[in-house]
Amino acid sequence: MLSGVLNLKNNGLSNLHEVYLLIEFQSTDDWWMSLRIITYMGLLYQDIVKSEQLKKGVLLPPILPLVLYNGSKEWVSPLELNSLFESVPEPFRQYQPQVKYLLIDEGRYADELLEPLENIVAVLFRLENSVSSQQFENALDSLIKWLQKPDQVNLQRIFTLWIKRVLLPRKLVGQKVPDLTQLHEIKTMLAERNDQWTKTWEQHGIEKGIEKGIEQGIEQGIEKGRQQGEATILLRQLTKKFGFLSPETTLKIKQADSQTLLNWSENILSAETIEDVLQ
Repeated sequence: MLSGVLNLKNNGLSNLHEVYLLIEFQSTDDWWMSLRIITYMGLLYQDIVKSEQLKKGVLLPPILPLVLYNGSKEWVSPLELNSLFESVPEPFRQYQPQVKYLLIDEGRYADELLEPLENIVAVLFRLENSVSSQQFENALDSLIKWLQKPDQVNLQRIFTLWIKRVLLPRKLVGQKVPDLTQLHEIKTMLAERNDQWTKTWEQHGIEKGIEKGIEQGIEQGIEKGRQQGEATILLRQLTKKFGFLSPETTLKIKQADSQTLLNWSENILSAETIEDVLQ
C-alpha cells in the first residue's frame, strides 16, 4: 500500500486544496479488500493528524482509495464495505461504517490504447503491463516527463519507492535492485544493465507466458469437460423420450455450447418433437 498527495490547485476544484491517494496493488482477488481499505484509511488519517499536528476544528483532507489490479482473472469481490455486513434494520444502518474503493483492472487496457494517453495513470498501467525492458523504459520516460514539475516532488518520491520496492523486484526476479532515490537514477541504471536485465526480463516473460498458458489450458479443459457432460445427458434424455436420433442431431448437440445445451434441456419438458427442443 502506498499513499501520496494529489495537488488540485490547477484542476478546477477550488473548494479542495489536496486529496490523498491511497493505492493498493493487487495481483489476486481479495474478498475482504474493502475491510482492509477502511483500516488503511484510518491509519493514514491518524498519521496525518500526528505528523501535521492538526488542531481541533481543522478539517481532514479527503482520501481516494484506489485498488490497482493486475491479475489475469476477473475481479469479483465487493467494492463496498456494507456488502460484507449482515442485513440490519433501518435504524441501525446509519451507524454502520461505509467505504467504497475505486477498482482499476490494469489487464483490461492494451498498451496500444494506453501509449497515446498523456497521463500518469496510463503510464502506471504501461509500467505494470510491460513485458520487455524497452517497453518499461518508454513508459518510464513518459512518467519522468509528467512528474518533472516542482509541485510533483512528492509523487516523484512515491513512484520511485513503488518502482524500487514493488515493481522491479517483481519484474527482475532474482536480481538485486540497488538503492534508488530518483526516477532518473532508475533510467540510468536500466541503461547500464540493459543486456543483463533484458535476458532476465525475457526469461520472466517466458515463464509468465507458460504459467498463463497452463492456467488457460486447465480452465479450457474444465469447460470442455463440462460441455461434454451436459451434451451426454441431453442425448440420453432425447433418446429416452423420442427414440432414435439422427447423426445430424447428435452432431449438433455435441457441438453446442453450455448455455445452448441448458436452453435445450429446459425445452424437453414441453416439447412434442426433437425440433421443438432444438429451437
